[in-house]
Amino acid sequence: MKHENNFDFARYVAASLVIISHIFPLRGDLSEPLARWAGYGTFGGIGVAIFFSISGFLTTQSWCRDPNALRFIERRAIRILPGLAGVVAFSALVLGPIFTTIPITRYLSDPVTWSYFWNVTAYDIRFFLPGVFEANPSHAGVRAFCWRLRA
Repeated sequence: MKHENNFDFARYVAASLVIISHIFPLRGDLSEPLARWAGYGTFGGIGVAIFFSISGFLTTQSWCRDPNALRFIERRAIRILPGLAGVVAFSALVLGPIFTTIPITRYLSDPVTWSYFWNVTAYDIRFFLPGVFEANPSHAGVRAFCWRLRA
């Protein structure tokens, strides 16, 4: 059943804002125009807020259709976990070996590679794979930001 609403359009706008937001740190500029102009916020932050809003509407709708907690949690897990596990595995086992600057045997034997799979839990997010994008201009800034989050 095709629903007539603007959620798809809103998703495209949100994804575009997140992509635009990532351009600046990849160039080595850790502040983007919106943050400089407005003094707060980023395009990516707005995009993520849009995604969370859409998710809130759809998740609430799902709960209203069947307000059973166990079935609700099961349906959310079935919807989210397979895609998340696939993306994490693809990143660590396909993209990581392609883009790493270290020998593949060292990459695969590094505990950091295997700890990346904790991302499936969405609890303790791991942002780095060994030797991947280490020359990225924002790498040091992102690493410092991640350590501040853990503190």
